[in-house]
This record gives sequence, C-alpha cells and structure tokens, in this order.
Amino acid sequence: MLKIDLDDLSRYSKLYDLKKIRYDEKVSEEFFEYCKTDRRFVVVTVCNRKGEVLFIRDFNRNVGWELPGGFVNEDFSVIETINRIVRREVGTEIDVVEPITIIENCFMNGVDKYTHKGLGFVAITESEKIEDEEGLRRCFSKSIPKNMAYQDREILKNSRNFIKEKSDTIPINEIESSKETSFRRKLHSKFLNKYFGYKASEKQRKEIIKKIDFSPNTVLDAACGKDKTLFKIKEIFEPEICVANDVSWEKISRLKELKKEENVVFTNHDIKNFPFKQKFDLILFKNSLHHIEKEKQEKVLKKLSEKCKVLLVVDVKNPKKSSLKSKVWNWYYRNILDDQGEDFLDFSEFKEVLKSLKGSKEFDCFETVKGQYMIGKVNK
Repeated sequence: MLKIDLDDLSRYSKLYDLKKIRYDEKVSEEFFEYCKTDRRFVVVTVCNRKGEVLFIRDFNRNVGWELPGGFVNEDFSVIETINRIVRREVGTEIDVVEPITIIENCFMNGVDKYTHKGLGFVAITESEKIEDEEGLRRCFSKSIPKNMAYQDREILKNSRNFIKEKSDTIPINEIESSKETSFRRKLHSKFLNKYFGYKASEKQRKEIIKKIDFSPNTVLDAACGKDKTLFKIKEIFEPEICVANDVSWEKISRLKELKKEENVVFTNHDIKNFPFKQKFDLILFKNSLHHIEKEKQEKVLKKLSEKCKVLLVVDVKNPKKSSLKSKVWNWYYRNILDDQGEDFLDFSEFKEVLKSLKGSKEFDCFETVKGQYMIGKVNK
C-alpha cells in the first residue's frame, strides 16, 4: 500500500521535479502536543475544465480560504485519500491528477519543533458548481482570495502553472471512453473479459517476462490499464521503484492492488506529456500504440526511449492484415465497446517505427485467444 512516509516522499522526489514548500508557525503548547502525532497529508488544488479553482472557507476556523486537503489515514493509500477529499468537497470523480509540490509544515513551541510532511496535487474534475453547507462556503473561481491559509497560496501558484501549460492537452475522449459504464461494458467485464481477456493477458505477460533478461531497479508501465504485468515484474525482480501509469485516473482508482502493493507509485499522465525526471531501467508500453496517430507514433516512442535503458513495446497486429480472430475482436471492440484506437500497424511498419530508435532491436509475434500481437525490444 502506498502511504506517504519518508521513503515515498523520496520516491516522488526522484520521479518528479517537485518544488519544496515550507511553512513555519508558532503554536500554543496545547496545539503543539496535537501536532506531535505523526501526521502525513495531501493538499489538492481541485480545478474544473474552465480553469476555475475550488476554494473553501470554514467560518468555524479563522484561517482564511483554503484548498481541500486531509490526512492520510493508516489504512488508506494516497490515491484513496485524494479520491476521498475530492468526493467529500465536490461529489464527483476525478479526470486528472498530478503531483506538484512537497510540503513541510513546521510547528514551533518555544525551542521545540515538529514537522508534518505531505504532497500537493492538482486534480481536474467536470464540476462547475458546488453547494455550501452550514458554516462552510465552497466556490469555484478564477480569482485568488486575498486571505489564504497556511502555504496554500504558494501551492496554488504552482498549480496554476500546471493548469496553464497542460489543460489544453488533456485527452478528453480517451478519459471519457474509460469512464463509460454501459450495460455492454458491464457484460464484457463480467463474462467475456473474465475468460478471453485473462487468457490473452496471461500469454502477453509471459512473452514480456521472457524479454526481460536483467534485473531492473526502476520500472514504468506507461499504459497499465487494469493489467497485472507490472505487479508480476515486481514480484519476480523486486525493483526499488515501480510506477503504474494510465491516462485514466478512473482505471487507476479501480486497481485492487492499491491497498496491497508497496513501493508502487500510481500515476495518470498522458503518454505524450510525461513529466518524469527519473530515467527508468525498463519502460513497458502495451496495447496503446494504436491509440496514437500514426504520424506521432515515432515521436512518442522516441520520448519514451530517452527515458529508459530498455523499452518493451507490445501492440495488436493490424487486424485488417491479420487472422480472423483479430478481425472479429477488433470489430467487437470498436463497434460494441466503442474503443478509440484505430491507428494499427502491420509487423513491417511496427519494426520500421522501432528501428528509428537508438539501440539494438529484437522483434517477435505471438498468438493469443484474441489474435496476433507484436513485441519489440529496444536495448540502449
């Protein structure tokens, strides 16, 4: 389970170029005793798609306007804490989350000091209006209040930079598609995917593991979805840092591994705009190349290869030039499940795109119950 402790703060520092914010306050002896309890927390700048920020004013506490936040309880992960905070304050699901700051709150009483440590995030939702409660005011606004609590103004400053730079690049169609919960999606998940999906994923997982001929210390699954490959790699090779990433926060939030996987950081970045400063020993990019426009595929793969020593790419072979099984499954995904990906490559095109990357190459094809897949390894 991912909890915010010193090790996890260190992991976030390695993964991201996060600004550190420190807040110092002299407090009463009574409050200082309360501060001495070992507290870890998150602060979330909640934005809607208009670029408005959620501000909260609790009139029972004379601290000014605040950003939503809360402590990370012992039995909950960071992701669960963020989801809890946003649902509590906004009542909706999250589309995008990104870490932006490491926060230290230093409380002092006389010569004694105690520091609470936490992380600041940006979360984007569909909400535009929010109801007040008795003694509690909530509002979305583009204007910054004059009186803000603690270090929230500094957190907000970093959050607004993120919103300005990246809000226009959010892949809304992919996110909306992942949130769709129609009867046909539920039927697929309950029956067809339980058998065929499991069989195909198991075969793909074995082929990927066969290609890993070293012990990676840092691993990124760039488009993990609900697949378990990263957790199998963690079990076998015991890397120091594993990152499970998907463009859909909804998919990440549904992963059962949230509560049991230690040393795994769960993220939801767009593959075209990775903010990681960390270079990984191994990056996996599975079942997603056909979701990228053909003219952009080479550019995306080059960016990924620059972030790792070994890149493993797996994708469906172009169904139009593959087996009958592939054609049937492609029709099913596109017409029944409304899958967004359509820029498939045949094996020769797949090899051509990867050959443009620096490093030695290996290529293979393998068959699953869902049809034919291609796997390419780039070793730098």
